[in-house]
Amino acid sequence: MNSVSWKATARSVEVGTNKVYAAIHQFGGEAGRKSKRVTIPARPYLLVQDEDIAEIRASITAHIMAAEKGGR
Repeated sequence: MNSVSWKATARSVEVGTNKVYAAIHQFGGEAGRKSKRVTIPARPYLLVQDEDIAEIRASITAHIMAAEKGGR
């Protein structure tokens, strides 16, 4: 969790991590050496859930309203 970072611009937000093992946890797949491979199930940690939508809309609306008033 401590490696998750974000970057916001005027048009987008990027969320990610620099940990090499992050993708296998997010999407699942096979990992290991040729002699010993294991299948790792997906355990998504970067996602938007239904209960997040209202908060996202409120944040976007507040940002737009502030911009219309000349704020930031």
